[in-house]
Amino acid sequence: MLSKRLLTLANIVKAKRVIDIGSDHAKLPIYLLLENKIDEAIITDINMNPLIGAINNVKKYGLMEKSKFVLHAGLDFCLTDDNTDIIIAGMGGVEIVQILKNLKNPYQQLILQANNNVEILRSYLQENNYKITIDEIVEDAKFYNYIVVNPNGRIYTDDEIILGRGESIDYKNYLEHEIDKLETLNLAKFEDKLNLFKKRFNEIK
Repeated sequence: MLSKRLLTLANIVKAKRVIDIGSDHAKLPIYLLLENKIDEAIITDINMNPLIGAINNVKKYGLMEKSKFVLHAGLDFCLTDDNTDIIIAGMGGVEIVQILKNLKNPYQQLILQANNNVEILRSYLQENNYKITIDEIVEDAKFYNYIVVNPNGRIYTDDEIILGRGESIDYKNYLEHEIDKLETLNLAKFEDKLNLFKKRFNEIK
């Protein structure tokens, strides 16, 4: 059973081929293959032990013929096409940016889930003309941001670089959490950010 965070990402997948960067134990590709949402998974990790774990898990479900495994840190190892969804999840925004810098080939969607430094990731996407369709929050023990890039999206406003574009219940809960945290800090340097979060919260509550 997938966590709410991973299930949210799985439900976004459209392409029949997925490259999962930093897949860890391959839970997400396994789910997508078992549900027949995809025909092929390319499963990568920078470390050997998680990749071995992924191979063992895929073997257990009899999915080896539909899976490829790559010990690698980024995206420069293979060609993509416009029927490929690229998933980069469970790492920091700075690390995701470094991976995206090696992306030169087509894709159907980028599905990005940054654990921190989301503003850095948004700024990079903005500066490099990536079009954003979704920038939301999923609450799964803690708050996780996820961003979806495809040609049908649009660039950010300045406020959206900080706030994202969420409208869900989880996003509202995230705003409330951030407001409480900033008010507890009670530091003048966060006043502008606090007011921005309050304004957005009042717009969608």
